[in-house]
Amino acid sequence: MEKMIRLLALGCLILGFAGCGVVPARVQYAEYPQVAISTAAGNVSGYQFRHRRSVIMLEYLDKEARFHATAVPYELTVGNSYSTLYRVWGADDYKSTTQLKVSYVDNTKFIDQLQVATKDNVADTISKIGQVAGAVVGLAAAVVSAPVKGAPELKFNKTMVDPAQAGIDQWTRDPLNKGYCVRLKDVVCESSLPLQQYVADGLVKWQGTFPVPACATGVVEIAEASQCDKADANIKASIRVTFADASNVLPISLPSSGSLKMNSVCGASVTELDKQDRTDVLTYLTGAITQIQNISAAWKKAKAGK
Repeated sequence: MEKMIRLLALGCLILGFAGCGVVPARVQYAEYPQVAISTAAGNVSGYQFRHRRSVIMLEYLDKEARFHATAVPYELTVGNSYSTLYRVWGADDYKSTTQLKVSYVDNTKFIDQLQVATKDNVADTISKIGQVAGAVVGLAAAVVSAPVKGAPELKFNKTMVDPAQAGIDQWTRDPLNKGYCVRLKDVVCESSLPLQQYVADGLVKWQGTFPVPACATGVVEIAEASQCDKADANIKASIRVTFADASNVLPISLPSSGSLKMNSVCGASVTELDKQDRTDVLTYLTGAITQIQNISAAWKKAKAGK
């Protein structure tokens, strides 16, 4: 009788641990190389990543006679230093093991795809005892200004607007295009949760979500004006553009076994055991990032008057 009671208690304990259905993924986050106080204390392993914020590349397309705005991932802050580096790692205990595999956009710490595989260790112990639902996302979250019929050829160098720049909602002189002013107005974001807060609130806690860059939208305006306080009188383009917010994230549930694939600008798609080819997206992002890095260098040089 005592033996039966023990077996019954063991069975109830196992059922309590195992539950039912799919075993959820469990991960933790911390700033790198800051160490979270947990069972992993002293261990700075895991995968590094940066928040994938956007800057907006502006250009004038002669063949289409219109301005074009494109959101491009950017690793640097407004102060021209690398943004905060974070890390993520999976659980490995008596309950379950969450294995992660990360692929990055070339030459960055931007996660392109996070693959997850979760094993139920309780079920394994018991036995020993006795992709994207849709196609690849569009390669640019940008809207072009309406073409101007019969417009003369316009000289406009590729430039950028940084949504994180203080005062960018007001007319600002563009350093690469003399006589032009730009601004980003009417910005709204789908989330109010900063990545730093998400990580701080989750320290020492196993979680089942990933902090995906939140989508924001605003209107980029370009005006031809010798003085920016008179720019309203000669606006050349007003372009609605979607970009990744400078700090806010939207937590998205990780699959038990499958992958989370970042969209080209913001947001992500989650699927179980997906094998979608990411070559096109990565090729586009690598090229766009290279362009914006060159523009940024010229932009800063021009602002410094060199």
